[in-house]
Amino acid sequence: MTDNPNSQAPDDAGPADEPARAWSKGLSLTGAALLFMVLRLLAVSNYDWRRASSIAGTIGLDDASRIVLGTLLADPTVTGIMLAVLVPISLSHQYRLGKPSADNAGNLAMLIVVSLFAAVLLITYHMWWMLIIAAALGAALLALQIKGHRDAQGRRFALFVAHRTGLLMILAALIVAAIVHVPWMPLERIETRTGTVIGYVMENPPGFLKVLTDKDREILIINVDDVRSREELPVTR
Repeated sequence: MTDNPNSQAPDDAGPADEPARAWSKGLSLTGAALLFMVLRLLAVSNYDWRRASSIAGTIGLDDASRIVLGTLLADPTVTGIMLAVLVPISLSHQYRLGKPSADNAGNLAMLIVVSLFAAVLLITYHMWWMLIIAAALGAALLALQIKGHRDAQGRRFALFVAHRTGLLMILAALIVAAIVHVPWMPLERIETRTGTVIGYVMENPPGFLKVLTDKDREILIINVDDVRSREELPVTR
């Protein structure tokens, strides 16, 4: 039995189904974004309910972009692994989509972003193992593309992987959100009248600092009048 080239795949949607599919996709992305925020909140609190509850009060709706970018920049090693996977996946998907156009602008933008992040991370920390992982995965994806041109089974498997590129990216982001314990703001050394505090300033309203300590992940409220100096500490691998 041969495949009918004119037959429509079961998961292809007609024009009448487009609003429903768009609504479903919007709900899925919203759910993924909410899950990302929850995982970040739990991860930086070392999965402690009371600490997470206290940190939650410092987060506002306008902090979303800062949390996402801060997460990507917080742990170079974890981010390097994620980028070493996402760059070849995005490149392979762009190759399948063809020349840049309005229809594939989203994937092209993602490819540029992850490639730029990977290049800067590689230059800064000389993490050459990223190239090895990316090259190995890229070779595997290329072999998959070649197999997809040779037989129907390979083509179906190639399409199965390609159609889930977005899902793989979301999954990678959620994994990073769950395992990176470094908050989305810089680590600081805060000299006070009573001693030195190493931690992250979660909130800075008038009159005091709300600090999450680096070692014990305790929440401290420090009067600004007691602060002698603040020094931002560099990010290390």
